[in-house]
Amino acid sequence: MKKLALYCLNVLFLTHLTGCEDAAVAPRCVNGIVLGTTCDGAYLIQLDTAAPLGKSIVFQGDGGPVLPGASKIQGATYANVVETFTALPSDISRGQQLFFDARLASEEEVVHNYCMANRLWYDAPQVVLTNISKQACSAPVQE
Repeated sequence: MKKLALYCLNVLFLTHLTGCEDAAVAPRCVNGIVLGTTCDGAYLIQLDTAAPLGKSIVFQGDGGPVLPGASKIQGATYANVVETFTALPSDISRGQQLFFDARLASEEEVVHNYCMANRLWYDAPQVVLTNISKQACSAPVQE
């Protein structure tokens, strides 16, 4: 009986230790540059290297609505790029710098839109942005 009780306590303890995987640290006050749009309705944003959530892409142009701003960025490789379906300010333009809190989208939040074969498509991690601002934060803070 004593062994059974110890076994049950061990199982409960181990379950408790492995149950906190969702509590990943989310970068706060991230600096990002808007690159363009995707064919599935997202925005492409290049993050500051202090928040390594993205991956490298070659930007070939807007896949969705064309953003106003510099157009000479096509064909360039950008590091640490993410895509987001979070609504951005309506007057956003290509090359605009934004500040926000960012975290990778959970499985439930990932948007699974698909593009037609003749549309530009980008493979970048999806993130959720909060506290979006055009004004710089006082200082980047890590939780």
